[in-house]
Amino acid sequence: MIRFGLIGSGSQGRYLSEALLLAGGGELVACADIVPEATAKAMAHCGYRQAFDSYERMLAEAELDAVIVATTHDQLQPAALAAARAGKHVFVEKPMAQTAPAGRELAGEARAAGVRLMVDYTVRFMPARLRMKRLLDSGAIGEVVHVTAGQLIGSLGGGWLASPAQGGGPVLYIGTHVLD
Repeated sequence: MIRFGLIGSGSQGRYLSEALLLAGGGELVACADIVPEATAKAMAHCGYRQAFDSYERMLAEAELDAVIVATTHDQLQPAALAAARAGKHVFVEKPMAQTAPAGRELAGEARAAGVRLMVDYTVRFMPARLRMKRLLDSGAIGEVVHVTAGQLIGSLGGGWLASPAQGGGPVLYIGTHVLD
């Protein structure tokens, strides 16, 4: 069993934890969040045994093999970077970083630490997307020179997803799936 920690115990972190439980092979050991109510919910709903008020403490004190990082966009790269440097495998929400250089830094640190790094682009594994990729790779429609795409997501509300200071906005929230 792979021992997992969770950095960012809000709704997306809990959703990913529940998915891990359904998939099997993982043990939910510890969770971290700056909001105590979030870790309490993660413990109650997902079965995490330990809660921490910072990911730095969790990485230093809990016995973990891997972490799920599901924070606000502006905190994804720093938290994932800390986990990789601590020798933990990392599954990080998208976007893994707010800039290309920060993303390259994270990938390089994971490689240097000898840990796996996966970004949560799960939409690419949907059957329709897999078929589309096979068709594109086979040349079924010829050379792609232009793409127009969109996705109806509704309002981002007034929380962090709408806050550019925290990495919010439609491009980083859902647009990265279109780009991927």
